[in-house]
Amino acid sequence: MKSIPVLLSIFVLVCGPIWGSDATDGRRFVIEAYKRSDAASVRKDSQTLLSLLAPDYKGEFNDRTVTKAGMSRNMKLMFSIAKTIRIKTTIKTLSYQEGKITVLAQEYASLQGTHPRTHKPLSLVTDSTFQDVWRKTGSHWLKQHTLTLRVKSKLNGKPVDPWGNNKPTVLTAT
Repeated sequence: MKSIPVLLSIFVLVCGPIWGSDATDGRRFVIEAYKRSDAASVRKDSQTLLSLLAPDYKGEFNDRTVTKAGMSRNMKLMFSIAKTIRIKTTIKTLSYQEGKITVLAQEYASLQGTHPRTHKPLSLVTDSTFQDVWRKTGSHWLKQHTLTLRVKSKLNGKPVDPWGNNKPTVLTAT
């Protein structure tokens, strides 16, 4: 009888890592989520992108905040303008702490399209650094918060201030 607890302990020690942990599964999910997000952007698939956001999602840059509904409007506008989108997100750091994953990432994106008012070709290139916070809700990981730390943008080859000092109206959602 004493051998059953010993065998059970050995089984848990040996097989536990096979099952994975919340931290390991969360890290794996979040890493794959950025790959899915990049691919969805190229396909102009807002449904997949929005499915990664928590209902109470907030994105912050400078003094502006955008909600999940605002992201939906921005995507609709951006995808209507874009003929092609290229995007690459690189995770710089990823840390887990009790049901929360914090990611520091860099994203390079380029959009080729047509200006909605002038119908002239446009090119938008951005290079940004941001911090995302993902939370586990039930059995799912959802992005709850984004804080944009740095953005460099060029519109038709000319530097643009993404913080609003010389606003590019082409991508402003209403």
